[in-house]
Amino acid sequence: MGELASGYPPFSDRKPDESLIYDICQGFRPYIPPETPKIYMELVKRCLEHDPAKRPVAREVADIIRDWYKDVWLTCRDSKIYQTFKEADRLRIARNQYKPPEIGNSQNRDWTRVNTF
Repeated sequence: MGELASGYPPFSDRKPDESLIYDICQGFRPYIPPETPKIYMELVKRCLEHDPAKRPVAREVADIIRDWYKDVWLTCRDSKIYQTFKEADRLRIARNQYKPPEIGNSQNRDWTRVNTF
């Protein structure tokens, strides 16, 4: 899900080795751009939960995304969800966030300090 938010594979700034595996087990999480919409960030946060029992199952993730899609499809561009994601795209383009994250930009995410809409 982080790849959808950033446009790049998770941990693309790291070598895929035992060190990365250890860091992930210790709470290291992929880079998520700060302009990522709050509703999407909350879903990412749940999917990256350390405790697997707290993560949503694939069906729940699919249902959430389907509900977003239906909201946009039924209300077209008047949808708050559509506007939120469109604004995030505008901010990312304005900040040139479509380039790969710099080395070391993945992070040990403190979810209480995430900037959200």
